[in-house]
Amino acid sequence: MLIRITRPLQLFVILLTLVTSARFSAAQPQRRGLPAPAESIIPQDPVELLMHRFNRLPVIDAMINGSGPYRLVVDTGAAGLILKTEIVKKLELPAPPGLPPGAGRVQLASPGGPVSGSLGYVESLDFGEASFRGIWTVGVDLPFGDELDGIVGMNVFSECLLTYDYPGNRIRLSRGALPEANGRDILVFTTPGSPGSHPTIELKVGGKSMRFLVDTGMRGWFAMPADRVEQLDVVEGPVAGLKSLAVGGSSRRSIARLGTSIAFGHYTVNKPLVSLQGVDGDPILGTGLVLGTLLLEHFEVTFDVRNSLVRFARESNTPITPPSVRMLGLGLRRKGQAMEVWSVYPESHAASLGIIEGSLVHELNGRPARELYHANEWRELLRSAETVKLRYSLPESNQSQTADVRIVDLLSP
Repeated sequence: MLIRITRPLQLFVILLTLVTSARFSAAQPQRRGLPAPAESIIPQDPVELLMHRFNRLPVIDAMINGSGPYRLVVDTGAAGLILKTEIVKKLELPAPPGLPPGAGRVQLASPGGPVSGSLGYVESLDFGEASFRGIWTVGVDLPFGDELDGIVGMNVFSECLLTYDYPGNRIRLSRGALPEANGRDILVFTTPGSPGSHPTIELKVGGKSMRFLVDTGMRGWFAMPADRVEQLDVVEGPVAGLKSLAVGGSSRRSIARLGTSIAFGHYTVNKPLVSLQGVDGDPILGTGLVLGTLLLEHFEVTFDVRNSLVRFARESNTPITPPSVRMLGLGLRRKGQAMEVWSVYPESHAASLGIIEGSLVHELNGRPARELYHANEWRELLRSAETVKLRYSLPESNQSQTADVRIVDLLSP
């Protein structure tokens, strides 16, 4: 049996291969992703959940077999429930029903190289009052520090409406169905190769139709293969972009601003920002065309998985123009009561100060770094501030230092 969990770009799982006995393999067809839950229970309508943000990605609290809470990225670009290995071990999750003993070892191919994992089985996965029963999962080493515990894919919510209310910082689970597609705010999506996950919709790039994956787990506006971007009107860049986490490693891609508009339904993005990647037409990555969370957070996005429909709701359909790329120059993830530096932008002021990977950031503008970094106020600060005051310590040092770190400003609109 071959299970492939497709995950475009740099974040999370790319390829999962399950090796089982010949008897089990013969009984099961080849497929991508993991099975949908055996049962879905939505006792009240809707179930509203607080949406946390991890590097702008949507995260919700979950109870697993009555234990938790655990924080999971709600990722349309993942095909199933993926948990940290230590959580699978801590909860002593058994192998899925029907698997012979020892058949749950897996091998994952990722951008950072092969990664080992194991299959497990969750009896109950609860989000507030909503409960999902009988779920296959994969335990792998995820590169999130102690900030996150795993990823939950869209197919877990295949029996309900899944709404990402970005403006309200809420995830909603509800019964029912969306109205028919109208080509304006309600669009048909397809899931080539991964039933119930990896939704793709039609976008028009400079008037030319292309199918993009709608990926809530991609921190960016759009991603396109470099050779396609070269054929478009590039008005600024490419320049080195942010470094992104990946299973087994990390990667840094270039970004560029286009003069060509991108449209879907009755919405338009002017001067879009695009991350450049080198894969086009790969059987695992697909076309390499991705619509990411920095665009999605301008909408309330509802997926009707059963009917393959998605609705983009916004108060106005005036064109959206991505602002300049502004960043501290440091990739941060939670470690204890501080934030650990896991990457440094090579030409940033932070790098010139000698801040290196493994350093700990304790405070941002006098506030605990953990409290401020993933909050919306941090996003607002980056929009307007010229410097951020950091209190940090270098690796293996007990002494902290303070510095005013200049913001990196790239690709102005």
